[in-house]
Amino acid sequence: MKKPTREDAQMVLQKAIAETDKKRVGSVYQPLESVRTQLDYLVEALAHKNDRQKLGDIIIGRYAAYEFEPSDPDYANILYEASNVASLMLKGRI
Repeated sequence: MKKPTREDAQMVLQKAIAETDKKRVGSVYQPLESVRTQLDYLVEALAHKNDRQKLGDIIIGRYAAYEFEPSDPDYANILYEASNVASLMLKGRI
């Protein structure tokens, strides 16, 4: 498997943001709000607009597993991809 590029990571995060925003329309659900905030942080970290100190605090994968996988596995998979981007960023691979 090839090393993901910054552009690949950006596409994954933008897709996750778009799907999260679709789910947020007309409702206020704390896990979705948290996911959106974390995705925004990741986009900023990818663009070097923050210090990346909170990458270890990203819990999008947990939300995917516990909040969304039972009812919306497709959305959960998108969040798993975003969580993988966060993990690669934490390890310095992106």
